[in-house]
Amino acid sequence: MANSDTPKPTTVIPELVAMPLRDDEFNTVVAAMEVVDDLMVDMLRDKGGASLRCRTELAAAVLVGAIDHGRDAAIDTGEMEPDAVMGLVVDLVERRAMEIWGQGGA
Repeated sequence: MANSDTPKPTTVIPELVAMPLRDDEFNTVVAAMEVVDDLMVDMLRDKGGASLRCRTELAAAVLVGAIDHGRDAAIDTGEMEPDAVMGLVVDLVERRAMEIWGQGGA
């Protein structure tokens, strides 16, 4: 669960502003980041920490989950072509990542 020091994220990305982030979802993201950080440090400490390749593989694996979810939602709602979802999700994640980085990191 997020501690009281963890600020709730802010975004100016219109597509994300239109998708509210519930408190339980926010707390899940914070908890996941804490677990990932612990794993990266504990498991890879003797090797100098996680490499860029390791972090890229992790980010890509999480991104695939977002793409799959988006495709499933597109199929269920019929509001968007499922194949168009990949580009949208990758774009949103890239823009949000740059926004978070600009705000001082995750």
